[in-house]
Amino acid sequence: MSKRIILAIMSVVVAATLVVGGVAFATAKKSVTISIDGKEKTVTTYADTVADVLESEGVDLRAHDAVAPAPETEIDEGSRIAVSYGRQLTVKVDGVKQTYWTTATNVTDALAQIGQRFTAGAELSTSRSASISRDGMTLVVTTPKDLTITVGKRKPVDVTTLERTVNEALLDSGVRLTRYDEVRPKLSTKVDDGMTIVVTRVMKKKHDVVVSVAYDTVVRESASLYVDQTRMARDGKAGKERVTYKIVRENGKLVRKRVVARKQLAAPVNVIEVHGTKQRPAPEPEPVRLPVFAPAPAPAPAPEPEPVRLPVFAP
Repeated sequence: MSKRIILAIMSVVVAATLVVGGVAFATAKKSVTISIDGKEKTVTTYADTVADVLESEGVDLRAHDAVAPAPETEIDEGSRIAVSYGRQLTVKVDGVKQTYWTTATNVTDALAQIGQRFTAGAELSTSRSASISRDGMTLVVTTPKDLTITVGKRKPVDVTTLERTVNEALLDSGVRLTRYDEVRPKLSTKVDDGMTIVVTRVMKKKHDVVVSVAYDTVVRESASLYVDQTRMARDGKAGKERVTYKIVRENGKLVRKRVVARKQLAAPVNVIEVHGTKQRPAPEPEPVRLPVFAPAPAPAPAPEPEPVRLPVFAP
């Protein structure tokens, strides 16, 4: 075979190879739409799988990201790839913290995705429409609570509050505490729905009273008086004392009263009585008196006999 024929055959083979290769190369080129958190873009790629496309586009997938179809899926012309980044959402409801993973991009969708529903009265630390970045978010939620508050002698009042503690709930309800007021439960107690708070109004004060102090009787002996004789040497006079009481009232009712101080204003003047000690002399004996007998009375005279009356006969 001549060299010309060999060269011609080789030329045909090379040309055929180039044509087949060009056709294969053109066939491997694809147009793919990628959606990342809802934002779409169309790319041209020669990659074979979803993972290859995403890697070529610099999409960094993490453990909680969602990809559809699966990363190992082969792609064709016009394939669509959806990527939703995972976000860590920490929800702290009335002080109780829970952590979730979500692919939602805003608070409202995230709460719906994790199954959390809060009433319109709940207070959130951020807007419900706020966006959640890929770095995640901490959401603080305070739910409304129905309480019953009793202050002093007033009737119980039902209130609704978003406050976290008993102290905050009382302030929110306009209850101002004085120094000695007692609150049950304690002010630092966490508020729960249906809780009853009781405020006891306590008043502590000191009260001064001037009272009379009784005097005593002092007895002095004197030999100038007989034992059965006494005389007043000095009259008595009551003294005065200021007594300080500490009084405690709860809701207006007296519960404690005790003496905390005494101060003498005027000392009492005691009575002085003089009692005799001299014995009286013995009395002289009285003379003996003999009995005197009266003479016997004379006998009464005998009564005269009545005259005898004779019967008178008619003639």
